[in-house]
Amino acid sequence: MKDLRVKDIINIVTSDVPDGEKKLEKLFDWRYGREIEMVKFLFGAGISFLIALGVAVVKDGASITPAQIEGGLAATLVLFLFGLFRLFVLRRHNREYLSAIKLFSDIKRIQKFLIMYNKER
Repeated sequence: MKDLRVKDIINIVTSDVPDGEKKLEKLFDWRYGREIEMVKFLFGAGISFLIALGVAVVKDGASITPAQIEGGLAATLVLFLFGLFRLFVLRRHNREYLSAIKLFSDIKRIQKFLIMYNKER
């Protein structure tokens, strides 16, 4: 996850935040929700382009050039493909969450050492 660094997890552990695992879960839930909304937006925009193009062809079929139709279809395809790409990237979300929880529990075991280390610095 780009937003969460190992140093952030160490800071959560050493500052003795209550329910650190729940804070991580909330962070990942927020990120998942944000990403899924972006995917929905991209698919919705692609469908809107397609519907607008269909209406324009049916209503003003003679005045629309093939280049305009191709451009509309290309824009729709780009939006759909970018939405699929974002959905594909979102698959890593679960692995990142599990890795962060595992790292959190590992760092939690050495919490006392890290607190002493931070005081000595």
